[in-house]
Amino acid sequence: MNNSSSLTTNIMFSLVFIVCSCDKDPSDTQAVLEEDNIKYQVDLLNTKNAPKNTLDKNLITNNTDNSYNIITDDNAPISELIINDKIVGTGETPNVGDVVQIHYIGTLDDGTEFSNSYKEDKPFSFEIGKGKVIQGWDNGISTMRIGGKRQLIIPPELGYGSRGVKNIVPQNATLKFEIELIDINKTSLNTTSTKQEYDITKKSGLKMKINKTGSGNSPQKGQELVVHYSGELLNGKVFESTYDSGKPFIFKLGSGGVIQAFEEALSEMKKGGIRTLYVPSHLGYGDQDLPNIPNSSTLIYKVELVDFF
Repeated sequence: MNNSSSLTTNIMFSLVFIVCSCDKDPSDTQAVLEEDNIKYQVDLLNTKNAPKNTLDKNLITNNTDNSYNIITDDNAPISELIINDKIVGTGETPNVGDVVQIHYIGTLDDGTEFSNSYKEDKPFSFEIGKGKVIQGWDNGISTMRIGGKRQLIIPPELGYGSRGVKNIVPQNATLKFEIELIDINKTSLNTTSTKQEYDITKKSGLKMKINKTGSGNSPQKGQELVVHYSGELLNGKVFESTYDSGKPFIFKLGSGGVIQAFEEALSEMKKGGIRTLYVPSHLGYGDQDLPNIPNSSTLIYKVELVDFF
């Protein structure tokens, strides 16, 4: 569970539809359309080709100025974000940094469908308000309620602008999305498919659920830790598990040989303790592209401190 070659021998990684690095050339986007089943092998909702914007949720929620003018008239000019609610929903709304889980259908202005999560039967998850998706999504989904369905009509400047997405989204294209907000901060790591509640939230952004407290003292820097863990992506796919291999992982605390979330969580755990960790990308592997964890992935771990010496 480290950042070097010793880790990559243990870890297999995978995730669909997460943000690509914004400093790559747009031609690197390998959009593959299989005409027989309308299936894509590329993230069409990343920020690589999108204009650079930031989310101020207050402007969207309160609509106190014209920065984000939310219109509900289907005949309005397509120069600003248009929101048409189909079902308002009765659950909570997301906060910036929350992970939302949605289904969606994306079409061009002429009705051509270019992406559909329902056909893949895989909801899409991302951190709201973090620039992980096109700005029209950040703006338009941030005020939805769980269970809600709405149509977003997104002008080019809040979509892919003058660059588009090669072979899929033309330049200066207006986009239409049917969005369904399924849940917020939904996880499933060795627990249930219901929303996870966390007992501890650190200043770093790490969230932890205490499954078992353990006993005795916490380990000190320089000590060897014996750990069992299982890690999964937000789509529920387990990418690594020492429980499956039957071999615990051993590392020296404070050596920098593991991701920051492991250092932070295990340094305060006690022998026999078990926690579920919700790990934002900056505490995990950041912008690294690993075999089954693309860059900027949010991870969920179950960690058990077996022993230390």
